Amino acid sequence: VGGGDRVAPPLVGELVGHDAVRGALALGVLLGVEDGAGVLGGAPGGRGLDVGELLEGEGGDEVGEALEDEGRLSEAVLYYRLALKLDPDRPQTLARTQSLYRELRAREAEERANLSAALAAGSLREANEAVKRLQRLDPFDPAIQIELRQVRAETGAQVLRFLEDGKRAYAAGDRDGARVAFERVLALDAENEAALGYLSYIKRDDAQVADQAK
Repeated sequence: VGGGDRVAPPLVGELVGHDAVRGALALGVLLGVEDGAGVLGGAPGGRGLDVGELLEGEGGDEVGEALEDEGRLSEAVLYYRLALKLDPDRPQTLARTQSLYRELRAREAEERANLSAALAAGSLREANEAVKRLQRLDPFDPAIQIELRQVRAETGAQVLRFLEDGKRAYAAGDRDGARVAFERVLALDAENEAALGYLSYIKRDDAQVADQAK
């Protein structure tokens, strides 16, 4: 980030060590600052933020607060840190950044515990929800990307198993069994075209049977 001879703010030790490589990449992707005169992208609502606003003092805090409200804590920390980088004499922003970083780590630990419990229980729906919450908290964390791939792989395999169960049941004339299997697919993959298609066939078949019974 451009900014001349300004000195980095005196953040607490763990905050300074917040994975420098990841932080640098995140700032580059999130902020898109060039020579201190570019426009910062990635703000809530798609609003760009001119570096001049941050130099004036309040822009980074405002964006950070909006990101906090959306649950995007890691991104909020980055914006607060940028504001401090440009103006270190902001004790309230420094205190909020430190507090938010601790909250981020605590919530990540909580969601990872939820994810582990869901996977251990074989509840892939809950596992998917937990990993989505982790992504929202910190989209730049490589560990979360690994966890996401794991959950997606297990979810994909489960979806295929349920699809095969549904197809076998449908072929055997067991519409109720097929319906249950395909609804399980949709619980994991709400837009699965195969499951939606078979459920429409089952609905059609049920209507035909009802008509014949009249």
